[in-house]
Amino acid sequence: MLDYPPEQLRKLYEKLPERLKEAVFSEEVANNIANISEQNNLEKEKSLKLAKYVGYVFLGILPPNELEGILIKDLATDNNSAKKISDEIKQIVFSPLKKDLETLYGSFNVPESSPKPAPFVKKGKLDKDTYREPIE
Repeated sequence: MLDYPPEQLRKLYEKLPERLKEAVFSEEVANNIANISEQNNLEKEKSLKLAKYVGYVFLGILPPNELEGILIKDLATDNNSAKKISDEIKQIVFSPLKKDLETLYGSFNVPESSPKPAPFVKKGKLDKDTYREPIE
């Protein structure tokens, strides 16, 4: 389990690029973490730990590519769940801040987005097909 004294975290925070400073206290990031936690049935305690680890990534303490291993170890999630949660955090939370995070860690992999669903097609009466000839 990773724990750091508040003074050390404050010093790290002060050295961050502006966008990462904003992300640490961002309501949008907090909502995204809460949604990911809920979708993956994480208990409140585990959700709070996940948020802490995301903050550690922003502060330069925990490389993004090590998040999955920490989830397996500290949240006692199985490998598949940890990978899924880690991938979702990377896509939704880290991806918009990729350039800023690369200044701290160098390059890191963001999983490809899942394919978009096919557009909804309303079933019903179709307009006259101009290609076909009428049958008599």
